Amino acid sequence: MLGLLLLAATAALAPQWAGLALANAGAVRLNRALADGPEAATAATPWLSRALAWLPAAGQERSTYLLGLAWQAGGDVERAARAWRQAPAVAETLIAWGDNAWRAGTWALAGNWYGQAAIVAPTNAYAHYRAGLAAMRLGRPAEAAPALAQAWAALPEPRVGPSDILLQQAAVAVEAKTAPDWAPILATLDQAVALDDFRESAFNPAQAHYLRGEALRQLGRRDEAIAPYERVIAGWPEHYWAHYWLGRLLWEARGEVDRAETMLTTALALNPGQAAAYLELAQIYSATERPDEALALLADARARFPDHAGLRELEDALQEAGGGPVPAP
Repeated sequence: MLGLLLLAATAALAPQWAGLALANAGAVRLNRALADGPEAATAATPWLSRALAWLPAAGQERSTYLLGLAWQAGGDVERAARAWRQAPAVAETLIAWGDNAWRAGTWALAGNWYGQAAIVAPTNAYAHYRAGLAAMRLGRPAEAAPALAQAWAALPEPRVGPSDILLQQAAVAVEAKTAPDWAPILATLDQAVALDDFRESAFNPAQAHYLRGEALRQLGRRDEAIAPYERVIAGWPEHYWAHYWLGRLLWEARGEVDRAETMLTTALALNPGQAAAYLELAQIYSATERPDEALALLADARARFPDHAGLRELEDALQEAGGGPVPAP
């Protein structure tokens, strides 16, 4: 009672002082509640709400932030967003929390914070973009698509370029269907590469070229797919699958044995835990009448992958052929 009387007297003299007192009291209660458990956090909301009624607009950001945090911790996402919307600068704090969750590999939590930031600041393209990425990591392309569309509508944004968004939209189109429509996907990637405005990640240009190579390959344009894979390797020399597909296409589309072998041998060195390069390289050895090299490679591969059907079938076929070439499957 004495505390309330003192607060009333303080309010009569200087309302902002009363607001500060209420805000501090709310912060203390929020900290205590969070220590006791998230469900207790809403106990701080009356104090923080009253603080906002007393504080001048210029001094409300901290209390608005804490009020939203109290509602969020208590599980009331809508009220949290409503509170934070009154202080759009809070969006950057929410994005930072999303980034921390992303680095920890907790995609659902990251997506929650990015989504909240996008609600608080609807014109923040980065928040929408990262919410879309989180949805993709969770295997939810249907949720990623509208988030990326909102990111595009909110451009320009210094942290995200149009090429980043186009790349992810192409990736969504690939993941969203069991039989992707590769022609529009290729058109989207062509636009991303032509604009060449990637900002979000240094790896995104290489990823765009890789996916473009895949689109060309799926459309039967194998010779054209070679250049994108070369671009990937130029920017990302540790990319196993770019080396694999480049080696395979150099052999199948152009018959360039030496370059194909170099790419596949590099792929083996990059990731000996993948069977694909072993099989392709052994098939090249077989087709170029080098059965001893093929069998030696297959023996190594079979020791690593004893249950791999393709390796076993090729090894059996080579042995049955008595050292002659085996037709490619």
